[in-house]
Amino acid sequence: MLLQVAFDKPEHLALLAQMKEFADIIEIGTPLLKRLGLSAIATARELCPEVMVLADTKTVDGGQFEADMVFGAGAAFMTVLSCASSMRRSENVPPPSARRSSSTPSPRRARQNCFP
Repeated sequence: MLLQVAFDKPEHLALLAQMKEFADIIEIGTPLLKRLGLSAIATARELCPEVMVLADTKTVDGGQFEADMVFGAGAAFMTVLSCASSMRRSENVPPPSARRSSSTPSPRRARQNCFP
């Protein structure tokens, strides 16, 4: 089981350093992404480099473009709405060789495969 902690307001970022001991995944929530942009992801990665970051983008279209942005900022995961076409959903899942880079931390208690 993994513990995911969501951050939705800019003032929540002050708690990031305290959460790195407990959280397996830090979620940068949609309100925070809208307010601070990709810098919120980069901040989470900088303050908690060993914890995976999920970007709650709720992507429907523009899948590859958005995926490139959030993964480039340091996110390990992003959310895609189920109403998105299957083609769009598959655009957001990087090929197996690209799923984990040397800068992406391994989950402390994660299952071997997080992607279908």
